[in-house]
Amino acid sequence: MQRNEKQAEVLKQLQSLVDPKYQEFCLNLSKDGNGRLLGVRLPKIRKIIKELFKQEKIEDLLSSLPTDAYYEEKFVKAIIIGQLDINEKERLKLVKDFIETIDCWAICDPFCGGLKSARKHQEVYYNFIKPYFQQTEHPYQVRFACVMSLIYFCDDQYLDEIFSFIDGIDTSHYYVHMAVAWLIATLYCANKDRTISKLLEINIDKKTFNKALQKIVESHIPTAQDKE
Repeated sequence: MQRNEKQAEVLKQLQSLVDPKYQEFCLNLSKDGNGRLLGVRLPKIRKIIKELFKQEKIEDLLSSLPTDAYYEEKFVKAIIIGQLDINEKERLKLVKDFIETIDCWAICDPFCGGLKSARKHQEVYYNFIKPYFQQTEHPYQVRFACVMSLIYFCDDQYLDEIFSFIDGIDTSHYYVHMAVAWLIATLYCANKDRTISKLLEINIDKKTFNKALQKIVESHIPTAQDKE
């Protein structure tokens, strides 16, 4: 699959901003993903994205990328999907397609954070993400559901069902394990009593249980007494 003209133009911009030392640092920091990383610092990528929104044919960047696309190309696409002024039906179609390409936490997490319209359309997005909790063969799809939940769905109305999903998650993959622990800690900060009750009811491996407790203790929200 070839890049279209707009995608090739953006890649050229990104290649002009490569920082070899930053590339080496990022590759050493994380071993997930396909290893295709140029080494462009995020403020520079975000500056490119800001300028892209002033141009025509930005929609061309939403076309499928080659399977060997660089991390930075995926990041640009992820942020644009969240910021485009389109209806949610169109956006969710783009989200569904993009989820299939996520192969690292550094794409998954900012992609979730950029889907800010989920706050306004909570039920639509909640129903959309629920099936991804069960995608056990696709760890980054499970992480997507977890991270979306901890950002947008920590309200009491979702807590019981989210714990029922957590109860069935395979946390053997490191980035799923970390996402589940992070989600539990965030739920605790929103409703400590119900979260503790649910956490003691579900079947969860000791490693993830302990990591969740660690993240609660590291948070600035619980009181010193709660942490003790």
